[in-house]
Amino acid sequence: MIARDISGAKPIDAAGLANFDEAKRGSPWVLYDAKEVVGTDVGIETKRRRGSTQTVFVLVPVQDKWLIVQRGVGDSGKKLEGQIVTYNSGLEKEAVEKVQAKHPDKKGKFLAYQMDATGGGAAFGPIVILIVTVGMILFGLGCALYGFVSRPRPRRRRFGEA
Repeated sequence: MIARDISGAKPIDAAGLANFDEAKRGSPWVLYDAKEVVGTDVGIETKRRRGSTQTVFVLVPVQDKWLIVQRGVGDSGKKLEGQIVTYNSGLEKEAVEKVQAKHPDKKGKFLAYQMDATGGGAAFGPIVILIVTVGMILFGLGCALYGFVSRPRPRRRRFGEA
């Protein structure tokens, strides 16, 4: 998974996006240059210790269908980079249902999957986890080696010595 994501987002055209199959492509991380981005008034605000994250949902025409894309509030432009996902639960699923309900004229024309274009680099998370794990393993091995090398040696005494 990490090697796949390190290579970066793969450019995809409208035909490839309309008939997306992760098994054939190998990576759900894609780069799509949309011809049009239609805003919706549906969004999510997630509050955390270090502030909050706000995202909005937009519609992107893909051939004769529509793709629902989640992106950051401040994001603009028509180049979309993110992962192809299917929101099956949580706030994202509710937001997708709201977008579909607010656009009844497009009913039956939505793609079965969505795009999450909120994260910067999709490979950043797995790489950090890998680096931290390797660092902890090396630190543990170093501590064990130091313990074996610096342990006190038993002192041999001759019989009768004090």
